[in-house]
Amino acid sequence: MSPDGQRQSRLPHRTILVVDDDPGVRRVATRILVAQTYQVLEAEDGARAVEILAEKPEQVDLVLTDVVMPVMNGRELADAIAQRWPHVQLLFMSGYAGDEIVGRGLLDPGTPFLRKPFTPALLAIAIRSVLAA
Repeated sequence: MSPDGQRQSRLPHRTILVVDDDPGVRRVATRILVAQTYQVLEAEDGARAVEILAEKPEQVDLVLTDVVMPVMNGRELADAIAQRWPHVQLLFMSGYAGDEIVGRGLLDPGTPFLRKPFTPALLAIAIRSVLAA
């Protein structure tokens, strides 16, 4: 039990890399995930995310990434991750509807996706779902 009397999660330590070009989105997602007891790293674009993964390849369990970003979009980041770090799981997020993202060829149907804006509960559920898969 924690000092406030609530049960603490007994899930294994997990690290999530949050990738979004909007610092506000990164900040909110990080706060939510830290409150859920995840370790969090942040990157402002796909290129920086690749640098972080290269520095800590075994530390990152999941990448939560925006789909539409400058420099390297989420799909390009996912392709780089699949080639170099196939153990890392992915959850995409976007302010665009999932059907629109799929229709534009940015994601394949059935890809784990979370629509922005999201609530803390929806983010927690999506993260747990992807990590459990």
